[in-house]
Amino acid sequence: MADLQEELQRFLTARFGVDVKDAFVSCIQKIHKENLDVVELEKSMTEAEQDLLTAKKELSDLTSKAIDAASEATQEASDAKTIARAAESNSSEALAAAKNAKDESFNASGDAQLAMSAAQDMQQSFSNMELLLSEKVDGAFVENGYLYLTSNNEVVAGPLGPFSGTGGSGGSGGNNAVLMVSNTSGWLSKSVAYGKECPIQITWSSLEDEMPTGNGVMRVTVNGIVKAMLDIPQGAVTADLGPYLAVGGNAVRIQVSDAYSNSRTINFNINAIEASMSSTFDSGTVFDGIIPFTYVPVGAISKTVHILLDGKELATANTTSSGRQMSYAIPAQKHGAHTLEAYFDATINGQTIESNHLYYEIICVESLNTTPIIATSFQNGTVAQYTTLAIPFTVYDPANLTAEVELSANGNVVSRQTVDRTQQIWSYRADSAGDLALEISCGSASRTIAVTATASEMEIEAETEGLSLYLSSAGRSNTEDEPGAWGYKDVSAVFTGFNFTSNGWQLDEEKVPVLRVSGDARLTIPVQPFGKDFRTAGKTIEIEFATRDVMNYDAVVLSCMSGNRGISITPQLATLRSEQKEITTRYKENEHLRLSFVVEKKAANRLIYCYINGIMSGVVQYPADDDFAQSAPVDISIGSRDATIDLYCIRIYDNDLTRHQILNNWIADTQVVETMLERYSRNHVFDAYSQIVISQLPKDLPYLVLDGTELPQYKGDVKTMGGYYTDPVNGSRSFTFSGAEVDVQGTSSQYYARKNYKVKFKGGFVDSSGNTQETYKLRSVSVPTNTFTFKADVASSEGANNVELARLYDETCPFRTAPQKQDSRIRQGIDGFPIVVFWYDGEMTRFLGKYNFNNDKGTAEVFGFADGDESWEILNNTSDRVLWKDDNYTGTDWQGDFEARYPKDYADPANLAELVAWLKNTDQSAATGGKLAVNRTFDGVLYTKDTVEYRLAKFRSEFEQHFEKDAVLFYYLFTELFLMVDSRAKNMFPTFMAGSKWFSLPYDFDTAIGINNEGALVFSYNLEDIDHTASGADIYNGQQSVLWINVRQAFYEDIKAMYQKLRSKGMLSFAVTEQRFEEHQAKWPEAIFNEDAYFKYLQPLMEQNTASYLSMLQGSKAEQRKWWLYNRLRYLDSKYNAGDALTDVVTLRGYAKDDITVTPYADIYAAVKYGSYLVQQRANRNEAYTLVCPLSNVNDTEIYIYSASQLQSIGDLSGLMVGYADFSMATRLQELKVGDAADTYSNGNLTELYLGNNTLLRSLDVRNCPNLKQSVDVSGCANIEHLYFDETAVTGIQLPNGGILKTLHLPETVTNLTVRNQTAITDFSIGGYDNISTLRLENVSAAFDKKAILDAIPVGTPCARNGA
Repeated sequence: MADLQEELQRFLTARFGVDVKDAFVSCIQKIHKENLDVVELEKSMTEAEQDLLTAKKELSDLTSKAIDAASEATQEASDAKTIARAAESNSSEALAAAKNAKDESFNASGDAQLAMSAAQDMQQSFSNMELLLSEKVDGAFVENGYLYLTSNNEVVAGPLGPFSGTGGSGGSGGNNAVLMVSNTSGWLSKSVAYGKECPIQITWSSLEDEMPTGNGVMRVTVNGIVKAMLDIPQGAVTADLGPYLAVGGNAVRIQVSDAYSNSRTINFNINAIEASMSSTFDSGTVFDGIIPFTYVPVGAISKTVHILLDGKELATANTTSSGRQMSYAIPAQKHGAHTLEAYFDATINGQTIESNHLYYEIICVESLNTTPIIATSFQNGTVAQYTTLAIPFTVYDPANLTAEVELSANGNVVSRQTVDRTQQIWSYRADSAGDLALEISCGSASRTIAVTATASEMEIEAETEGLSLYLSSAGRSNTEDEPGAWGYKDVSAVFTGFNFTSNGWQLDEEKVPVLRVSGDARLTIPVQPFGKDFRTAGKTIEIEFATRDVMNYDAVVLSCMSGNRGISITPQLATLRSEQKEITTRYKENEHLRLSFVVEKKAANRLIYCYINGIMSGVVQYPADDDFAQSAPVDISIGSRDATIDLYCIRIYDNDLTRHQILNNWIADTQVVETMLERYSRNHVFDAYSQIVISQLPKDLPYLVLDGTELPQYKGDVKTMGGYYTDPVNGSRSFTFSGAEVDVQGTSSQYYARKNYKVKFKGGFVDSSGNTQETYKLRSVSVPTNTFTFKADVASSEGANNVELARLYDETCPFRTAPQKQDSRIRQGIDGFPIVVFWYDGEMTRFLGKYNFNNDKGTAEVFGFADGDESWEILNNTSDRVLWKDDNYTGTDWQGDFEARYPKDYADPANLAELVAWLKNTDQSAATGGKLAVNRTFDGVLYTKDTVEYRLAKFRSEFEQHFEKDAVLFYYLFTELFLMVDSRAKNMFPTFMAGSKWFSLPYDFDTAIGINNEGALVFSYNLEDIDHTASGADIYNGQQSVLWINVRQAFYEDIKAMYQKLRSKGMLSFAVTEQRFEEHQAKWPEAIFNEDAYFKYLQPLMEQNTASYLSMLQGSKAEQRKWWLYNRLRYLDSKYNAGDALTDVVTLRGYAKDDITVTPYADIYAAVKYGSYLVQQRANRNEAYTLVCPLSNVNDTEIYIYSASQLQSIGDLSGLMVGYADFSMATRLQELKVGDAADTYSNGNLTELYLGNNTLLRSLDVRNCPNLKQSVDVSGCANIEHLYFDETAVTGIQLPNGGILKTLHLPETVTNLTVRNQTAITDFSIGGYDNISTLRLENVSAAFDKKAILDAIPVGTPCARNGA
């Protein structure tokens, strides 16, 4: 510290003179004293470390003893229990012994937990010392006359001053802002319960010339990981750290940065203690006596449990147990609703922490009291404006099974409903700020909930100009007086076939109301959007929806199509057609999405746009003489028996909305307020002139600014430029630069409206401290280099395929190059990440677009190239040389096929020619059939002629003499999985290095996931390298390659095994792969996607009248990618018998031989395993395939039908005489026939039958299976229509609550007959009522003669009747 003092004094003297130096003396002395204290603290910390080690050893010993004691006590308890059984006369003594033993065990366990708590206390003290040491001052600097003290290069104190005599800026420079940050939380270290709120408060300001510099950024780092970047206003700021904490110690750094990137840091140490409470208590039970309440406290601490009733403490219990169920008997309560609350608290280091609070509302009744009771667990509080409140409530009317309920907001009736005694949900959106009184009333009973809605700063409303139809599901419920009413102005939708129980107004997974149209339900909206041509005014049609329970993904769930003009929506495809044009978009079922079609006025550019979730995702130009009018106009019709559609919102405008209005509407119609606020915030990137500006960018989005009067316009047009790169999350990654050589990168792409830029940073990289480095690491674990490529990805609008697939390849490839084995930083493919790029021309800063900051393919050090290595780039897809059919490398013609990647400009093809000469001799298409000059033997087979078989055997046997097998097979597999049709010839990089055999490095992976070589989304998930397009063209470029044909045929089993291994490790799962893409694209807000699309694809049309870029405008492709990847993985899983196909099964146990006929829902390889024999066939959707049983005998044989969820039918299984059947995973089956109605049929083997959420199942037949004696649960079969259980012995059938059931046949063995809200049953039969012990018939059809049923139940039978 003395050295620091002297150094600082020398600096001040030199910088400001002796007169200024004296002004700092007291400050320096204070620093010196504080740091002397830190030295002592370090000494204490060393001693504390030893104490901690000693304590840990003592804890270990104590825990061991406690375990031994617990074990001994348990044995004593067991012995005592034995004594109790053996000697009833001495039972009291035995029970006492058992109790004592139990107490000893409990005490031993408690001692161990208390010891653990003591160790945690010591660990917390240790962490507190670490926190103090982390703030030890180890540096200082002067900036604008102020002194700043630093620790680990971060400012921890200052500014101190000001002082006179200062020169210019001495810190980060470039601004005169004074940043001040103070911790007003009142603490630096504390303990909290894990999962609970942990608020901190800071006060900060940044002033330049006494003027605030604007909002800043708070970066929250926990244990070295950045958890959040928060936009914060100046003044007092409160932030909740709770969501970012992990169990245990948390070193938290709060860094506040102003608009100039000046920053200050405050350190906190927070110990998050596992302290939680859970319970399986059923608050839906109606209580008429003692209320048993069980709960489970979790936390290795001594704690006090509190149980409160109606806000008053009812009981407390002290315990050290963790994870053990405890109970308390609550006395009977008076008639009405009562609040029950439970939690525990504990004291840690003198601080009191609380667990989560369990909160219930319970209904207690008294006989003869008929007053209705209203219960709700929703608590009064504060919410943000626009929040959709999901208010659970239960109304119990003792006199009736249903109750008439009125819902009001601030005295205004919102809804009148008829509800049963089950829990209901009232969805109410708080659109206005202020106090809100929400009242639930039933007769004389009422319940009021007080809520305060805080005003939102969002300035966003949906567009109203030209609005002709607006329908929203917000706030709707099936329990309304008129659930079948939905309209706008003079338009009223027509509902038919709705039961308003299993369909109608439902809640989705996020508790958002939807209109569910399923089964026989249909909705007609009497508007005709295509009733007249709208080229003059334009048109906008927006539909927010999700599809689910799909039987046929070609089923039309929404249509306004007539004469092949209009709109059609299926579960996976949406289409808009005019007379001459069509635009389509793909998406995955079970996805909530917003679809918008916009037809531009003919006076503009005659464009038809498609938007998905606010992002421009497709565009076509319609001819000037096109026509959108239907000759026979139709209404909008919604619904299909083959799929369910959930509707959230429909908007139709008689004008063409702009990209800004479409995005605004998507945000404004968001029903979940947190999601709405997040969408609004991340898209608030524009200035007052609708230009994207740096100051408005999301706080985690890196950006590059190129500084120069001109940008390069073509390859070779090198410009020398300066600029800067900013990483707002990690400031140490930011740099400025000058003297950089900027060139256009790419051959065909050099002529695009937005260029790729290859930048050679000749002047180095200047970091935030002013230090210049010659190289830069793309990531902290990257090889440093000085050349990078900034890719605009014009032909790949999603901006993620190339980078993420190259990264995935590098991470999952089982082959490691020799340089990779020596240095883990070396890569096979490029790395990169998303940024945005701006250009400053000396006058203004322009947004260029979204880019990727990538490795350049020419940086040899990144890929580990060294002397003796070779790497070649294949330049085309068609020549015989690149298809490995021609080994002529004389002259220079071959240079039109191959270009040296390393060494650059290398021109010796000798090694390449040698490889091709061997491959050419394995070309099966060139087999002559003639006699071989020398007979050859491969794998024990003698070959005497030049046959196809000989050439393939030669390839298989000699392959590893020329190629790295794992590398080549993985390249084949990877390019197959992602259908990378442009990576099997052109874009291949044949390479060998460090003595290896040949392999190919990955490059240019953007043509994938359904994209063809022109960038169009045309390829389905079911295509392979043996298929062709409708015109007869090969699917893959290079499909006739000798190499790839031979690899596919020679190593199928090896490829299969590799795929199985990769899938079993989860390295290539749908979830993991999709997450990579989503995280990459999440950096770019929807607004940036749209502005990027405008500049890259639309502006050339508007300014140069070229429409050649329009087909490349495909948005993020997120929904298409989900659809494609999900189905592709299931397709290949079925082909290679791997991944999900292995666990997605129908399991049977057969007792007779029969064949199984399957009909796939999607294109797959249909597969059945009979015993140990796998039978497989490539299958098209909606076509039936019989998979023949190869066994001679079937008896107690396990049978597996794979890819169960991808099958819509598995035929008639009655011939198999199954004894066990589990269909729970076959969620798309529409019919199940396990039994048979014939008098001659009887299957006595069937004893177990299981179903799950088979929501598409319509018919189940298990007739004449007399030994099926269980209760069968079909409650998850929401669309079941026919159930046949004749001549079985089932005891009960659990039916769906509501549905479209038409046939119900039951045997006389049924003991529980419960049917609720099934009004369509026309065919009901039962063998008899003698065994009925529970009867509940509620809202059922006339097929049930309730009086006759009651009369048929024998007198004296103990039968519980409910609603009959």
